[in-house]
Amino acid sequence: KSDITIKILKGAANPESATYKTQITGFKFNFLSEDRVTVPPGSTITFVNDDDTTHSFQSGTANYGSHKKYFTPDYKLSTGEIAPGKSKSIKFDEAGFFRLYDEKYQQIDMTVFVFDATKIPKTKTPLN
Repeated sequence: KSDITIKILKGAANPESATYKTQITGFKFNFLSEDRVTVPPGSTITFVNDDDTTHSFQSGTANYGSHKKYFTPDYKLSTGEIAPGKSKSIKFDEAGFFRLYDEKYQQIDMTVFVFDATKIPKTKTPLN
């Protein structure tokens, strides 16, 4: 896909208020409709805020130094604030690997792989 819409799910900012019945898959909370995507350069990802609070996505690096995941911003990409019921987009012009996270609710994060699939060399012999 080249242009993708990602929904920030209702209750993402307050996962502790959810019960096992409201979790989407098993005992793992899902905060976004998709948390790993692959797109070609020039693609746009639009974030739609279905939650009850404002969210804001920033690109950065994950730090796994404790039992919680924290991020260090790299200031390359940002949505700015996305009010409830609103949407914002980010365009990915360059190939690369990007981590996006919510600045206030860092449990909400995603990985974006941006590459041109037409530049992957074809193998001449089948792999068995």
